[in-house]
Amino acid sequence: NNAGVGYRARVEEHEPAHVERLFRTNVTGLLASCQAALPLLRSGVAPVVVNVSSVVGRRAVPGHVAYCASKAAVCSISESLRIEWAREGRAGIAVCTLDPGLTTTGFFDAQPNPRCLPEPDMSTADGPEEVARHVLALDRDPRPEVFLRPKWRWLGVLALVAPRRGDSLIARRLGAARAAPRPSRHV
Repeated sequence: NNAGVGYRARVEEHEPAHVERLFRTNVTGLLASCQAALPLLRSGVAPVVVNVSSVVGRRAVPGHVAYCASKAAVCSISESLRIEWAREGRAGIAVCTLDPGLTTTGFFDAQPNPRCLPEPDMSTADGPEEVARHVLALDRDPRPEVFLRPKWRWLGVLALVAPRRGDSLIARRLGAARAAPRPSRHV
């Protein structure tokens, strides 16, 4: 499942129609695909579902609130289905999540960007063939979750164990005007 549309805007600029379209494609479309495929998966010998999420499903970035939330939903759906479908069919249905970072497609060109937020630095982006290679690898050797690059996995881990450091790292990388606020010493 690799359907996805984006929406580049700060939260105060979100238009409900764009957000609804994004969730209809990225979340509802993924659920409908999984549901439609279930009868075939149940009859398969070693069925595998690979849901393509994004590193921003594990570590959000500013200016992409709705997209990040939709990809977090893809991660949660995959986790739930992995448990729910473990005993489906002959030997269970493997459900994998693939989390790429930037990919050289027309993705950013096709998304609304009402305030003309800056384009991402695509110099280290992966090609779509790299994503496809990982999908095929997961079909042969299913694993619960795979990040396309190790640095994306560490960014996700950092978000869990040291979220303010992750915020500062993202702010510096994206050239944000200010770093994350300092933690309050008051409880």
